Amino acid sequence: MKDRLFNTTQAAELLNMNRWQVLHYITIKLLPAHKIGNGEAIKGSHKEWRIWEKDLIDFEKIVSQYRRNRTPKGMREIHEG
Repeated sequence: MKDRLFNTTQAAELLNMNRWQVLHYITIKLLPAHKIGNGEAIKGSHKEWRIWEKDLIDFEKIVSQYRRNRTPKGMREIHEG
């Protein structure tokens, strides 16, 4: 199986959340992501976050477990433990 890369908008659609939530989870390092792009400072080009399909699937399992259990633990504790 080929592993695909998704941008934050695509990831948000798959995870049924908004793009800002995805960016938040990337920022707090719960959702692994990589910046891929040319990074040249011309015409607003920039490196955009990309997420591997496998990482999205793993993260979805964590989110599902959290939603199912609704424990007082935060998602970080579920992820780490």
